[in-house]
Amino acid sequence: MTHIDIYLRDKCSQCNLAKSLLDTKGVPYNEINLDYNDALAFKVMRAFNQRSVPQIVINNTAIGGYEALEKLESNGGLDSILTAA
Repeated sequence: MTHIDIYLRDKCSQCNLAKSLLDTKGVPYNEINLDYNDALAFKVMRAFNQRSVPQIVINNTAIGGYEALEKLESNGGLDSILTAA
């Protein structure tokens, strides 16, 4: 089964777009809100070498943010990742 984590913040339009895209695919995902945990936010920032959200991880592979997810969707790569698990 596919495992998806989305590291996000409240009031993040890109985060909402990523969730909406995944919702249209009908796949479950875990939302990990960084607004309330500064230590985790710092850890995620260092792990992904990114300061922006969302950060999306599918099956322990960092995908990137919404734009990377949308690019995967537009070239058919997202379906391949989701069905590979």
